Amino acid sequence: MYNLYNLIKIKESEQKYLLTTNESKSFFINYYNRLNKIKRFILNQYFKNRIKSLSKRTLNCLSNIYIDNNFQNFYKEVSKPEFSVKDLKNAGKKTEQEFNDFIKDIGKLSYLLQSQANAQDFYSFFVSVVVKNLGVNEKYIEKFSSDFLDYRFPLFSFINLLINKGYLYHERELKIFYHRFNYYIDKEIFTLEKLSEKLSKPNQEKLTRERVRQLSLKINPTLEGKLSHLFICFPYTNYEISFQEDQDIIYINNEFADRINISENVKFTSKFYTKIFSIFIGATHKLFPDNLRDEANIYLIKQELFEYFDFIAFYLDIEQTVNSVIPESYSIHFEGYLYNFLKVEDLQLLEKILPICELIVFEDFNLFIDIEGNLIFDRNTRKIIDDLSTTIIITH
Repeated sequence: MYNLYNLIKIKESEQKYLLTTNESKSFFINYYNRLNKIKRFILNQYFKNRIKSLSKRTLNCLSNIYIDNNFQNFYKEVSKPEFSVKDLKNAGKKTEQEFNDFIKDIGKLSYLLQSQANAQDFYSFFVSVVVKNLGVNEKYIEKFSSDFLDYRFPLFSFINLLINKGYLYHERELKIFYHRFNYYIDKEIFTLEKLSEKLSKPNQEKLTRERVRQLSLKINPTLEGKLSHLFICFPYTNYEISFQEDQDIIYINNEFADRINISENVKFTSKFYTKIFSIFIGATHKLFPDNLRDEANIYLIKQELFEYFDFIAFYLDIEQTVNSVIPESYSIHFEGYLYNFLKVEDLQLLEKILPICELIVFEDFNLFIDIEGNLIFDRNTRKIIDDLSTTIIITH
């Protein structure tokens, strides 16, 4: 049976991880604490993503152990000398094997995140993870080895290869992926009706609009499930973007997307980049807005903030206002307006909420906050003209 503190050292000659039973719990805790913030974050995120890949039976057996999906809490439980997976309720041989493989993978990554572990060791682990979870032919991964070892791994070029080689979707699902989600700058967005026409083959029954909708619902979960392990390679990229659990908002703009598209020869939208990063940090940050609408911008907002503020109601209220007739320009005090959407009466929360909402109204609705803290709604002359034209047409 594997324990986390049994898996600290690596036998480099055989590339196998040894069981060192004389390692103490305190040693592992000290070792974990030596990781820098980003590496600790990567370990925590890998743990949370790896948990999701376990079978339902194993998850049920471990349900009382990984409380709050927290790696440290989990470690404290399984590292107890008396702990044995065999003692868990309904745990069989398959559960024990799956659990041991899971612990072994966590132990491998834990070791490799240490500063003394070289890039070649980490690359070998990355290859094993990708081959095991995605079935990728190693020859395709090998093309990226030199970039990986030079700490400039082109993650999105690699994802593009996975997509094009059919490791994520089959032909039908791929067309939906291309034309339904605004993930590509050069792909037209199709309605469900048009997609049903494109996906229907001659001399076969036409796919219904509802069937296409059902297939569309599986696209993002597939993306999330298959790419969730790739974040372990992030220390070997050079995107100059920080992911920390304490960040209130992460915004990937078009400038970032353009830069990566050029450097990696891909054609993804900022929405796709945000979606991928949401897979990696979805345990701490929520994608917003997270529906199929073709938003120009989407954001990653800290999960806990949604408990205190109704971002959806705020967004829809702003959207309704800017789309309505505004005969004369006017302003409202922005902080006072935001108070209407607080779920708890805590003015200190507005210090966190205010900059997030200010970014959203500017980027999505082109609205400005003046020097006195007022949100300005300009006279909507185009809307007035459009409404008058409609009235004239109806009248005649």
